[in-house]
Amino acid sequence: MSNKQTMIALDPNKSTVFGTQKKKKDTPTATCKVLGCNNHITQWTGRGSQTLCEEHQKTLREFKGFARLDRPYTLHKKNKCDGCGHDPFNNIRLRLDPEEERTVYAYRLLHVDHIVPPTNPNDKYTIDHKCNHPDNLQTLCGDCHEVKTLKSGDFTNNKQKD
Repeated sequence: MSNKQTMIALDPNKSTVFGTQKKKKDTPTATCKVLGCNNHITQWTGRGSQTLCEEHQKTLREFKGFARLDRPYTLHKKNKCDGCGHDPFNNIRLRLDPEEERTVYAYRLLHVDHIVPPTNPNDKYTIDHKCNHPDNLQTLCGDCHEVKTLKSGDFTNNKQKD
C-alpha cells in the first residue's frame, strides 16, 4: 500500500488537485500554531508540516492556496469582503479559465487587515502573536481596505500623525 495520497486545495467554489504529498508515518500530537486553531498538525510532509494543521497547510501558496507562512495573518483570509460583502469569486470580470486561475485572481483581490494594528510592525510576522488572532483580523476588498487605512491612519506606518 502506497503512502502517497493527493491533497485537495481549499477553494470556495470547487476543489482542485494541487499535488501529491507523502504522508508522515507518525500521528502528530502537537497542535496547529495558528491562533484560534486547536487541530493537530498535519500528517502531510512539505511546507508548514511542522507548524500547521492540514486545513491551514492546504491554504499555502505552495499548494495553490493564498496564504504565506512569512505572513501568518493571511491564514485567516475569507472568501468575501467583511466591509461591503463583495465576493470576487462571482465577479463577472474574472471569467477566466481554468477555474484555478480565477481562484488565484479572486484571492488576490482580497486583503487581510489588522483591525487594531500591531504596536511593533514586526509582530504581524510572528505566527502566534496576539495581533494575528482571528478576532483582530478582517478580510477586505481593495476599496474597503483603502478607506479603512486612510480613516484609521494606518498608512502612517506607526509614525507620528499630523
